[in-house]
Amino acid sequence: MSLVAFDLLEYEGTEVRRQPLFGRKFLLADLLHKVMDGIEFNDHLEETGPLIFKHACKLGHEGIVAKRKDLPYVSGRSGRWLKIKDPDSPAMKRIAEETF
Repeated sequence: MSLVAFDLLEYEGTEVRRQPLFGRKFLLADLLHKVMDGIEFNDHLEETGPLIFKHACKLGHEGIVAKRKDLPYVSGRSGRWLKIKDPDSPAMKRIAEETF
């Protein structure tokens, strides 16, 4: 089992939520470089969304989360993150069949 880190809200005692995602990812990579044991860094991919989604589905993932790299972090629900799920994933089939 491993922990996958995909965002950072505080760095060395300083809140970094107002920084854009790419800045927070840079700081997160720097932090994890120092303590990498057991933690995976989830890098930001700048590719065509449908291509990334198709690849994630082939790997058996439930889907992807799409975020704009130039925006700060905002708590709560918003349209800034898009969670795009594979309708054929086991999780989505359980929801459709109400077997969860």
